[in-house]
Amino acid sequence: TIINVIYNWSYNRGYIDVYYEKVFIRGVRGLAQLTHSFDRRVIDGVTNGIGVASFFLGE
Repeated sequence: TIINVIYNWSYNRGYIDVYYEKVFIRGVRGLAQLTHSFDRRVIDGVTNGIGVASFFLGE
């Protein structure tokens, strides 16, 4: 019945938490993982490469 639908919608806070988690939380976590992997692979790779190159070129 309509009362059960309204009750379930109200009980679940209009499903705002579900949408918030899917849109914002997962989006921010995905972006954080992407920037973390970029930092570990590209940025750290460049700085480590420069350090190794200067070590061998300095000899």
